[in-house]
Amino acid sequence: MIPLLWMVGCATEPVMSEAFHQVGVEVVDSNDDVIDAFVAQIEGAEEWVQVLVPTLTNDTLTDAIVAAHERGVQVEVGTDIDVASDAGFATLEAAGVPVTYADGEVGYFDFAINADVSWDSSQVVMTHAMVVTDQVKVTSASDLAEGEGSRLIWTARGEDLGGDMSLEHIQIFGGLDASSRTAFDSLAKSVADMRWMYPTQTDHILEIWLGPQERVIKRTIDYTYGARANIWVMTDDLADEGLIRALYAKRVDGFDVRVLVGPSFGRSAPNSSAVLLRETAGLEKRQITDAVVPTVVLMDTQRDRMGRYNIARGIGISHPIWSANRLFAGSEVQTDQLADGSMWVIDDYSEPSGDLLELVALFEEAWERGEEL
Repeated sequence: MIPLLWMVGCATEPVMSEAFHQVGVEVVDSNDDVIDAFVAQIEGAEEWVQVLVPTLTNDTLTDAIVAAHERGVQVEVGTDIDVASDAGFATLEAAGVPVTYADGEVGYFDFAINADVSWDSSQVVMTHAMVVTDQVKVTSASDLAEGEGSRLIWTARGEDLGGDMSLEHIQIFGGLDASSRTAFDSLAKSVADMRWMYPTQTDHILEIWLGPQERVIKRTIDYTYGARANIWVMTDDLADEGLIRALYAKRVDGFDVRVLVGPSFGRSAPNSSAVLLRETAGLEKRQITDAVVPTVVLMDTQRDRMGRYNIARGIGISHPIWSANRLFAGSEVQTDQLADGSMWVIDDYSEPSGDLLELVALFEEAWERGEEL
């Protein structure tokens, strides 16, 4: 009995912070910073490295993936078939690293309009830029695009979250992506048991939603209608009529609504984007034309009309705000329903703090640089 009591008394004290997900958001100035974060996580992997990237042209990242494979770590890489010619993938294949090329062309019969529809592979896209290691640690970036401009790096650690994001990788690597359809022409990719609430070590609650099986733009529209103070949107392209009309409705009701678009504004679905220009008089809107613009949506980061803070929300989406519908006026358009990507959300139930304030600072700095649209 005495030895047993001694062992119990000497047991390691539990670390309360380990009961929560460790989450952080960092605003960085270049693509090199994103690569450095990915490489650091890969180098620390012990058993598993799961990588989803929209491109692979950086030798440093390629070499880190190969090195992990050569030291005996189980490595899997998934990407878009349209970037299969990137030099990095030839290097991976030569080293024996398993690579899956996803998101090819898709066509099916649309029962809603009683007609065949199709999209070429350039419209079915991989927007994940994500590394999952040991099914516990996750690093996700807003993009891997070259050029000037800020990026977001989301980092997280936790068994629930890591396992969920690992399942997302497994689906795509195994052949279920945004182009996969069932016999009834519905999306075959399943919800990977995402949780709408991940408790964290701070005042923030984390949400993660995966597209296309979880409608990230539709969810953004719902959040917009529920906002009680401000809605600030920045994105490279804004091409969803439903969100544009939701933003304008909130502006008409007297809310602080601002829209900042980037160099690609109007390219993916010009008719949808035109609604922002023609039918939103009085809505503040600006454009940056010389830098990468990540997709960030901020809601209720300011006090409401009663002088109170509500649940503040910071959203980061891995692709521009494309249409939430597959068709616009009967024509196929770039849509979030054909994008493998993610939406990370931090909710603050008290006065905005920490990472949320960093996102606010990012928007305010970009807003000052933007020109009236």
